[in-house]
Amino acid sequence: MSEQPPSYQPPPPPGGPPPGGPPSGPPPGAPPPAYQPPSYQPPAGYTGAVVGAVPQNQKSVIALILGILSVICCPICGPIAFFIGRQAMAEVDASGGAQSGRGLAQAGFILGIIGSVFLVLAVLYWIFVILIFGAALGTHSVNTLNP
Repeated sequence: MSEQPPSYQPPPPPGGPPPGGPPSGPPPGAPPPAYQPPSYQPPAGYTGAVVGAVPQNQKSVIALILGILSVICCPICGPIAFFIGRQAMAEVDASGGAQSGRGLAQAGFILGIIGSVFLVLAVLYWIFVILIFGAALGTHSVNTLNP
């Protein structure tokens, strides 16, 4: 009398597994699985050797330091930074990539130019001051000696 066709499946109970297969995860109430980080394989041909950085040209560092000093406090360092920076740039370019530091050398070179300009302006200022005060003192001393 109340025979069911063979293809009929009863509905699942509420909160139960979805129809059509096993559940896709841990059973309810079970702790979640521990995190397993993915394993990475080294690329083919990797030998494990550490590749070192390209060595820095020491003149480029010296040029940068002298260039900074020439702009901040000591303009006499300007021409020195200019020449060392130019020499360091030439050495880095000639090394064919075996040395780094061209940017530092160029910054020292440019700061050396700026420091050299400050040095020239300071020398011209002091020449002007000496000439003006020397002329004023020379005129004043002549007038005081011969009333």
